[in-house]
Amino acid sequence: MNTQHSMQQSDLDVMPALKMYLDSLEAWKKNYENFARESKNIPNSHASQSTKATDDTALADWSKSGTGILKQVVDQQVELCRFFGSRWEQYLKLTQDLAKCRTPAELGQVQAAFVTQFATDYVRETTKLSKPLAEMMRSWPASWRK
Repeated sequence: MNTQHSMQQSDLDVMPALKMYLDSLEAWKKNYENFARESKNIPNSHASQSTKATDDTALADWSKSGTGILKQVVDQQVELCRFFGSRWEQYLKLTQDLAKCRTPAELGQVQAAFVTQFATDYVRETTKLSKPLAEMMRSWPASWRK
């Protein structure tokens, strides 16, 4: 029961990260379009060069933040694949372990050990995946977290 409660408290929700990534891309696209439109209409002067430099810096910042978010999402997907590969190996091993059992008591022990390890693995993995996501979310501006 405690394991189930722990798992519910640390459920991983990737939707806020994906929303922030998409919002970042949308802001980048909007500002890039505005910049492109304005750069066609502004004569080449010192003021427009200053504006261009500011816009270039903003575009680079947005691009960098979007890249960081995407990298984090991809890293988490790779970790999930590794985790599920490991779990599938344990499922295959379970059938072998059950086949070696000689008594119902041994069957119960093998199954109990499997379920305990199963719950422990999922709680550990959820915690492992939620920490980087939480750290990344804390570093983003408040306007992105809505």
